[in-house]
Amino acid sequence: LAGILTFSMGTTAFATEDEIAYIQAQKQEAQAGLAQTQANISDLENKKQELDSYLSDLEVQYQELTDSISDLSIQAGEKENQLKKIQKELENAGKALANQHDAMKTRIKYMYEKGGTSVLETLLSSANLADFINTADQFSSVALYDRKMLNKYEKLQNTIQEKEAQAQEEKESIDNLLAERSAKQQEIQELVDRTKA
Repeated sequence: LAGILTFSMGTTAFATEDEIAYIQAQKQEAQAGLAQTQANISDLENKKQELDSYLSDLEVQYQELTDSISDLSIQAGEKENQLKKIQKELENAGKALANQHDAMKTRIKYMYEKGGTSVLETLLSSANLADFINTADQFSSVALYDRKMLNKYEKLQNTIQEKEAQAQEEKESIDNLLAERSAKQQEIQELVDRTKA
């Protein structure tokens, strides 16, 4: 009986040690799994912080791009107003040039029609010295007037050329601003797409 009792106690003790070893192995496995899960959670929290930081950066970029587009739109509007003003000035200069051209054409036509006598012949045919001086003064005034009108005509032509060049520059500036605005809008769309992804 004593032998049986000793044998059964040894068997029970042996079985209990196996169970304890098995339970400890499971406990260690569970602890390893817990450590892995905690490491995964830590990694996910780090990734979440990185993504939050990235999203904040994207929001800042988005705001900067939106502000930039707004500024470019304002600049384009101002340039378009300047272009309209220049075009109006150009139109007025063109009308003045046409009027000046017509006046000069009329003057040349008159001189051609009345040009049978030269200035010298007219002066020499004067009846007296007072008539000579008066006629010379009239010719001088007419020549001075003609010179002023010719200078005015040349200045108008130069003004028109300058205004045309200025209008072309403004148009190119507007085109550049609109192209830059379009590029910024594309950049915003790519930013939105990246953020969605």
